[in-house]
Amino acid sequence: MKTGTHWACATFLLAIGLSGVAGATTVWDESVDGDLSTDPNAPTPVQFQAGSNIITGTMGGPGNVGDYITFTFGPGQGLTGLVLLEFASQMGDERGFHGINEGPTSFIPSPATQDNFLGGNHLNAFEAGTDVLPGLATTPLVGAGFAIPLGEGTYSYLIQQTASDPTSYSLEFQVVPVPAAVWLFGSALGLLGWLRRVSGR
Repeated sequence: MKTGTHWACATFLLAIGLSGVAGATTVWDESVDGDLSTDPNAPTPVQFQAGSNIITGTMGGPGNVGDYITFTFGPGQGLTGLVLLEFASQMGDERGFHGINEGPTSFIPSPATQDNFLGGNHLNAFEAGTDVLPGLATTPLVGAGFAIPLGEGTYSYLIQQTASDPTSYSLEFQVVPVPAAVWLFGSALGLLGWLRRVSGR
């Protein structure tokens, strides 16, 4: 097989590996999938895949102070980033709260429940476009913090408006790949290195 063909095959494998890791998927859009749970005792289950997982919703109106989800990471999975894509209120109160705790249920934030969160912080509109996970992990307003990536286990996540102000939001949960994707990505990189040695490049 010619060297050019070797490189074409390796590049193809690398592209497959990268697409498995970096693909963006909307896992929940309230305008399509219905309202997320507002009950801390029964969060909406969502299933994340390797790469970018987007959740879009609204909150803050009457009867909908906040939204709750729950998710599970298996072996080799973990949360490496949480990007706030949008946080826009109708009446100008552009500050909310979000938090992560262990387990399939969550809590209404209060002085009595604050220690039940791994991490919880205020959320502000000016943070749109930034990764807010490090703040939850290392400088939380409530909770003791946690290591990144947030690894194997079941967790619940809360996002809420701190006032009765209807607010739209969009979040990108960045998840490290399952072992199969890591193996494919690593194999592609290894093949590229081998071809570079063989071709003398």
